[in-house]
Amino acid sequence: MWSDDDKIKSSAFGGSDPWDPTRYLNVWICNTVPGLSGYASLPKSDPKKDGVVIRFDAFGTRGSVAAPFNKGRTMTHEVGHWLGLKHLWGDAPCGDDGIHDTPRQRGGNTGSPSFPKITACNGTPD
Repeated sequence: MWSDDDKIKSSAFGGSDPWDPTRYLNVWICNTVPGLSGYASLPKSDPKKDGVVIRFDAFGTRGSVAAPFNKGRTMTHEVGHWLGLKHLWGDAPCGDDGIHDTPRQRGGNTGSPSFPKITACNGTPD
């Protein structure tokens, strides 16, 4: 099992070295520790650690992928972080993601939420 210590991104630790990050989005698909479905490097990170790590059963929509991660959204979520996007709630409940047209959000969405999601942060109590 791999954690978020980036060892999977190095052959010296039994992982795989990244390809040229100026030409490729590196993706490591593996078995991660419980509770970790994936993570991504941020823009301008160390090129030797650039890319996305994703748990094998949270990647894609077929095969060994398990609910509730079977809609292909975990990779989309992590690539958003790789591109520099924050969570909707930023770094705090009812925080800010830094994007002008995103309403404040109390926390993450799970399952199949309806749109729009109204919260105490953006106008109507939950």
